[in-house]
Amino acid sequence: MKSIQIKPSLFFRLHDYFVYDNKEYHDDIRNELEEKMEKMKLRMLFTASCKAATEEEREAARAEYLRMVGKCRANAVVNLYD
Repeated sequence: MKSIQIKPSLFFRLHDYFVYDNKEYHDDIRNELEEKMEKMKLRMLFTASCKAATEEEREAARAEYLRMVGKCRANAVVNLYD
């Protein structure tokens, strides 16, 4: 597996959370990690939609990618109005 990069701000929050037991950042850390996981899933699906061994696998990955992108965009629009 390749290395995964995170924002420096997330790294510092994780450091404070685990080293200094600072629970103040719990929700921020959770949200940023969930966003990172979504981005990683999207990237894996996009790659699979281009490089999968069979046409069926590529189409399945493409369909899942488009479903997730639609869900992400819908969540972004809802968050704009909160």
